[in-house]
Amino acid sequence: PTRRSSDLWCRKSGNVNGYPTDDVEMKKTFEIQAAVNQLVNKSEASFNQGDWDGAIAAASGAIALDAKNEVAFTNRAGAYANKGKLKEAIEDCNTALGINPSFPLAYNNRGYALELSGQMPEAILDYEKSCNMGNELGCRNYKRVTTPSK
Repeated sequence: PTRRSSDLWCRKSGNVNGYPTDDVEMKKTFEIQAAVNQLVNKSEASFNQGDWDGAIAAASGAIALDAKNEVAFTNRAGAYANKGKLKEAIEDCNTALGINPSFPLAYNNRGYALELSGQMPEAILDYEKSCNMGNELGCRNYKRVTTPSK
């Protein structure tokens, strides 16, 4: 079963003698999540500056702390694709979609890597899926690859 943060709070014991170990673990969990968020934001900033290696390093750091972070995998995939590491990009998108099948940017980024690797029918399907999920970039890419050039 999937755990939510609310599941942890409702199981907290009523021990008032100092900090029970589960509170210490809770604090560590929040600290780790803050570090993950910081690294994900750094990967996004690096990506937006065209610093593919910086984006890959920051996203990899986030993944090392939280192996279930679909955003980190998706960011790293985009940077891999821009470096021409298409196999790695597709693998990262597949991992992201395994974690969260409703993450539209992962479909867009996989579509981009598939497009670059010459797999247009699959790329078009991923762009279309991303667009249908409300991702504007997916819609732009779908239109770009399906509109006949003049």
